[in-house]
Amino acid sequence: MTRVNHPIPAAATEAWSLRRARKDDFGAIARVQTDGWRDSFRGVMPDNVLDGPLLEDHRTLWRRMLSSRGGFGDDGHPWLAVDATGRVIGFSAYGPVRGSSWSHDAEIYALYVETAWHGHGLGRALVRQTAKSLLEQHRTSLLLWALEDNLKARAFYEHIGGKLIDREAHNFGGVWLPEVAYEWPNMAQLGE
Repeated sequence: MTRVNHPIPAAATEAWSLRRARKDDFGAIARVQTDGWRDSFRGVMPDNVLDGPLLEDHRTLWRRMLSSRGGFGDDGHPWLAVDATGRVIGFSAYGPVRGSSWSHDAEIYALYVETAWHGHGLGRALVRQTAKSLLEQHRTSLLLWALEDNLKARAFYEHIGGKLIDREAHNFGGVWLPEVAYEWPNMAQLGE
């Protein structure tokens, strides 16, 4: 398996912006998610899952989600981070809480930023924009699930104020893996 790293162009190290996803962004979102899985979950998920037809599976998922009214997120499509050339380098997908016994009224389903862009504020900006969109819908509390062994992501969620509240196993491509839940009972704090 060859990893593809996309270096940050020297002139664009801080040149990025956020925008809503469009239907034709499905391939770019799938690429960011697939690269994120392969970079972050190696050694956590079985290699046969990561080295399988993951990109094709993610492309199918995102094509379907972006073509349906609402997709991920009550008010439309995911938020994207794009570089100065318009290339998708991160995204946040969210909406109502899925199948949880917790009483939160919103959930971030997926948050990915290309590895080369970690540390440039994209993750925090995506979470803030997501929280802003959800607050505009009169939602107040947020839930997010992360793989238990994804320590880098967990450190980020804790750094931005997430409180660890639960642990469950979830199915990823036929493999059950432990995940942990983080909450922000007052989502408005994410915008501060």
